[in-house]
Amino acid sequence: HHIPADDEIGLAVRVDVDDDSEPISFVVLDFTRVTGMDATAISTGLMRVKQIAIMHDITIVFTSLRPEFEQLLIANHVLDAHGRKDDSCVVFQELSDGLEWVENRLLREVGLQGRG
Repeated sequence: HHIPADDEIGLAVRVDVDDDSEPISFVVLDFTRVTGMDATAISTGLMRVKQIAIMHDITIVFTSLRPEFEQLLIANHVLDAHGRKDDSCVVFQELSDGLEWVENRLLREVGLQGRG
């Protein structure tokens, strides 16, 4: 599965963010089944998603990134130089770890979990 190199990703996020429903706090992108990605996909898709996320205070959670994908995201300024996180993105090796992180943040927001 290749990541689309056009505006499909950014358009999908823009539609959801502009909807009048509950605000979005997190977008989880799991790369388990992604077999290829190029700089065009990043610059026209994922970078646009990151810009939208920053504008709307949304955190992007990347999971199951292959090392070469993570390097592409760093090279194209989607992730910081450490590849782990910046103000709008975090990276986890497994989908379950990313989902647990999101769940803990949501529980913390509603006061159902102690500090940690």
